[in-house]
Amino acid sequence: MVKALESYLKEDHEALNREWQRRLEFVSARITKVPGASTSYMVPDIANHVPHMEIKWDAKRIPLTPAKLEKLCATENRRSFFPREKRVKFCL
Repeated sequence: MVKALESYLKEDHEALNREWQRRLEFVSARITKVPGASTSYMVPDIANHVPHMEIKWDAKRIPLTPAKLEKLCATENRRSFFPREKRVKFCL
C-alpha cells in the first residue's frame, strides 16, 4: 500500500491528464466522422477520476443497439465498456 501511494505521488498528473485527453480526442475524431454519432467527455466526481467518453448515436441513422455493439467489441482490445440504452461509455 505504501509503494502504491509513493508511486501515485510521484506521477505527473498533468501529463497523465493530457495523455488521457489526447486519447479521447483521437477516438472521438474517428467516431464523429460517422453521420449521426456524437461524443462527450466527463470525469466522475466519485471513485474513478479519469476521463470517460460517452458515445451516442441516432438509432434511425445507425441501426445498432448497445448489445450488438458489445458483441462486436467482444473480441477487440478495449479498456472498459459500459452499454447503456442507446449510448455507450468507454474508459480509456
